[in-house]
Amino acid sequence: MEAEQRLLALLGRSVGLTRAQLARELGLSKATMSGLVGDLLARGAVIEAEPSAGGVGRPGTMVRLTGPDRAFAVLRWSGHHLWSTLSDFGGGMLARQFGEGPVDLDQTELLADVAAELAELHRLADRDPAHTLGVVLAVPAPFQPGVGMPRPGPSAWAAKPEESPMWAHAGWLSTDPVPALEDLLGVPVIAENDANLAALGEATAQGLDSLAYLKVTPNTIGMGIVLSGRIHRGANGFAGELAHLQADPQGPLCYCGGRGCLRGLLGPALLDAVRPAYQRDITFQDVLTLAAAGSPARGASSATSA
Repeated sequence: MEAEQRLLALLGRSVGLTRAQLARELGLSKATMSGLVGDLLARGAVIEAEPSAGGVGRPGTMVRLTGPDRAFAVLRWSGHHLWSTLSDFGGGMLARQFGEGPVDLDQTELLADVAAELAELHRLADRDPAHTLGVVLAVPAPFQPGVGMPRPGPSAWAAKPEESPMWAHAGWLSTDPVPALEDLLGVPVIAENDANLAALGEATAQGLDSLAYLKVTPNTIGMGIVLSGRIHRGANGFAGELAHLQADPQGPLCYCGGRGCLRGLLGPALLDAVRPAYQRDITFQDVLTLAAAGSPARGASSATSA
């Protein structure tokens, strides 16, 4: 019975797998898998779909659950914007939304916003919420599962972290919001740093076992690291958290409590530093374009002579 439950759970997280794939994923023999699938077919719990295309040799028949495809939702806050998507486990987009979102939520407001956003996604996709198996929350800040956002270090906000700009930006992360969200929604919820999720997505899409993903925006910088197919968090859980690396010991006070953090050199400070080399107005997109073409220093002569 345990093997059957594991099999059904695995199928619920996919759009179909061959018997050989199921046996390999669950560590069962082909004969045992054949018996399990046969019983489920007889009871109408699964169906066998068209053979999968591609690969070497004879294609295998796909086993999948009966009924509509299962789905999962992803919500991501960034700045004043909220992205939300509903997808199936094959990567198909069922519904998506993009709009303005507040940045100063507390957890009570977060719960209400997530519930409303999921309801709208289900409406747009014309989907039964019972077929959504989980929610992923992309977190735009340093984050530790079970803890939330770290408290500010020694600074003017150490005694009252709730008054720091960092917590004003994402007060809903003062503690881990996952338990409250799971109680409200009745499905598993994963909260993860957005750069880590982006790194995992890129590694999966490109078929890479390991990579480092650099996230650069007009206001911050971050990195997600994937090693051997898994997010690498480091000893303290913040591997890749480049935004709060100290770049200038005498620099301005950062909302994390440190001084001269790398994120403080981005945005207007970055453009102010680059602009003199080009003798013209420079936007953040210009900086990215120049960097993609090579060193900005190499592009400076052509930019100024044009």
